Amino acid sequence: DAPKSEPDVLLAVMGLDRPPATPFATPLRNLSFVARAGEVLGIAGIAGNGQDELMEALTGEWTGAGQNVITINGRDITRDAPSRRRQHSIGFVPEERNGHAAVPGMSLADNALLTSHSLGEVASRGVIDSDRTRQMAAEIAGAFDVRLPQENPMASALSGGNLQKFVVGREIIKVPRVLIVSQPTWGVDVGAAMFIRKAMLDLAAKGSAIVMMSQDLEEIFAISHRIAVLHDGVLSDAEPAGDLTAEKVGLLMGGS
Repeated sequence: DAPKSEPDVLLAVMGLDRPPATPFATPLRNLSFVARAGEVLGIAGIAGNGQDELMEALTGEWTGAGQNVITINGRDITRDAPSRRRQHSIGFVPEERNGHAAVPGMSLADNALLTSHSLGEVASRGVIDSDRTRQMAAEIAGAFDVRLPQENPMASALSGGNLQKFVVGREIIKVPRVLIVSQPTWGVDVGAAMFIRKAMLDLAAKGSAIVMMSQDLEEIFAISHRIAVLHDGVLSDAEPAGDLTAEKVGLLMGGS
């Protein structure tokens, strides 16, 4: 038999440093990891150990200096803003769904527009195709079992679980090459959590790479193929999930 080749590296982070922006921020120190096609890389950690800082660096909400610190398919995106990163087929689901992932006082159609306007699907020459945004929101709701109180409601009218399915579905429906998600099932019911986890695994099965930050060890072990631990701004080497125990990961999360 021919030797089994490693799946393609889609996202690579090499030597990411980020000084603390405030006295309460966690500096990131020389973070390096790769995310490969067809896998979920789980990044475990207790809140406040650099997850927010890492998420902002990956989404482009914070851009550092340097070159080739963050690459997708070998292309340097270190200094690219979020919309440019989306054009390179990266999807993002930030931890805070109200106000960050979604705007509560906007309709679902307008919330669908928020992450698609830079991709040219729903806006052309500055003109928004409102029929298409409504259609897109309806497609997401249908595909991701989002229960709607009415057609195209305000985001604030949805339960936490339904809004989370919408913001995750809004990214997955585009089949991004790389999906970066923080606390995907935080504060949602068991049914919504199972649905969201299965959707992420289905996306990985299509050949995408997923980076999932989570404080939930059960979630980390449920869907991760490899696991790394973020503690005090330092990331452990990623290891195959089958080689790790919850006890070992828990100790790393605690800093031992």
